[in-house]
Amino acid sequence: LIRILVHEISNSVTPINSLANTAVSLLPETSENNEDWLADVEESLNAIARRSEGLVDYVHNYRKLAHLAPVVKKDVRVKDMLQEHVNFTKNQDEGLDISIEVAPEHLTISADKTALDQVILNLILNGIDACKQAKREQPCIELKAGINRYGKAVVSIADNGCGIHRNALPKIFTPFFTTKPNGSGIGLALSKQIMYQHGGDIIVESTLDKGTCFKLIF
Repeated sequence: LIRILVHEISNSVTPINSLANTAVSLLPETSENNEDWLADVEESLNAIARRSEGLVDYVHNYRKLAHLAPVVKKDVRVKDMLQEHVNFTKNQDEGLDISIEVAPEHLTISADKTALDQVILNLILNGIDACKQAKREQPCIELKAGINRYGKAVVSIADNGCGIHRNALPKIFTPFFTTKPNGSGIGLALSKQIMYQHGGDIIVESTLDKGTCFKLIF
């Protein structure tokens, strides 16, 4: 159903967007008389262009959910994978305290590393944003991995940011739901789908004004 919607909406909206932008670009050449109707036409065309661009972005985000590539699982050494994220994040944000704790040290999981990297990076960036919203003097991200009491591997990403309101918690994995002013609401929905592809799950624990912890269960 999503694929059909994406196809039909894209075919309709893309030419509307293109024609509206073309018309707007032509208006300055024909507006020498500064007539009021030209101003009204320009305003209307700009509104059409803005709205159609928004719809195109909306459709592209749906496409991301509908066209997830099949996972190709290989043995992944968890500590090495997490260390790559630490190195990358430190280069991007020197003021961030990011740590790793893996037990057993040589913990290995069967996963699609490319897809899993996408999930972990998204959660780390979300944690950094939460720390910035909370205006933490010492922003902290903790990456941990181990085996739970059921024998399943668990990778957790915790922050000391602003936390998530309890009313929002049940909705955060819903496509297009976001608590960020400029968020798309796609990252966590994609993360959930990727974990489902791995036969696993993602859960969240959060306390307002104290922090959030996401757990990837394999």
